[in-house]
Amino acid sequence: MNAKISIDSKTTELVVMESRVPGRAIPQKRPRFLENHGSPMSADILTNLTSLIPDIARILRAQADQMARRRGIVRSMYWPILMRLKRSPGLSQNEVAAMIGVAPMTITRLVDRLEALGLVRCCRGEDRRIWRLRLTREAASLVQEIARCRAGLHYRMALGIDPSILDTAHIALCKMRDNLSGSRPRRP
Repeated sequence: MNAKISIDSKTTELVVMESRVPGRAIPQKRPRFLENHGSPMSADILTNLTSLIPDIARILRAQADQMARRRGIVRSMYWPILMRLKRSPGLSQNEVAAMIGVAPMTITRLVDRLEALGLVRCCRGEDRRIWRLRLTREAASLVQEIARCRAGLHYRMALGIDPSILDTAHIALCKMRDNLSGSRPRRP
């Protein structure tokens, strides 16, 4: 008996399809792991998941820092700033801080370090009270190297996982983020 787990695109609820006959899946009436006092998953799965997510993030950061050291590029804590500025030049420090989830005070310290390395420059925008951030020409090749490192990490992280499972995991993690942040649902 094979079971397929998916997310209903209309209701964003988990659906378990059980197949006794190859090619024919029928929905289970009450999947046991979805029953937990109205919770979408069992307490064990949620407990494991809440410890697994930070573990993966920690390992990913450590691997990224290791790659950065081997290649002689800036540490991975600077990567989100550089990649955001590549996609959206002219962001303010507060906008970058909000996008990557750090305090404005922290982003100031990180941007100061990137500026000292000659990778970011601060410019006054139309509103002279706000400094706008832009990548320097020296940062262009670094951003390409960071993109290659990230692609390598993504490949290693997803090795052996079926793309449909990755899609389902992505949708589920986005839904969890939205549930916890209280924000309106976003497209994954």
